[in-house]
Amino acid sequence: MKHFKIILTSIVVLLLFSCKAMNKAAVTEGNIPSDIGNRKYKILVTEIDFNNTISKNNAKAQNNLAKDYVEKKMKDFAEFIPEMEMGKEKYEDRNVYRYALMSETNTKLEKTYTYSNSSRPTEKVTSWVTTFYFYDRLDGKKLAAVGASTTAFWMLKAIVDKINAARS
Repeated sequence: MKHFKIILTSIVVLLLFSCKAMNKAAVTEGNIPSDIGNRKYKILVTEIDFNNTISKNNAKAQNNLAKDYVEKKMKDFAEFIPEMEMGKEKYEDRNVYRYALMSETNTKLEKTYTYSNSSRPTEKVTSWVTTFYFYDRLDGKKLAAVGASTTAFWMLKAIVDKINAARS
């Protein structure tokens, strides 16, 4: 029984870290604007879009976690804001606030699980894919996707880490 607990604990830890690693690997670094690394711009990071998801019930908590992470990791070169604030006077200078990291959740995934045990009913699970991309506010262009995941918060963290690596 002791070996079973150790093995089970190891599997759970491995799964948690592999999900995080998978998101880091899924970030398309080539789609992060190359001039972000020169510290010329402040990046606007907009709240994660949870509108189409079942997570909209805890969107505020998820976005508070995201805001804390962005502020901790990106310090003075990024601001975490609601998307509607991008048009405010404070962010008008597009030579300073050129890029916005934005998200949209619009891809629905439905999976059906059928069990070999006939007493268990077939189960349908719905999840949503959140896609992250940069918006070039100076040129008015939506750039190619940086990453997409059903675990939006983890994907945002992975992208923030890649941006930090580019700025080091």
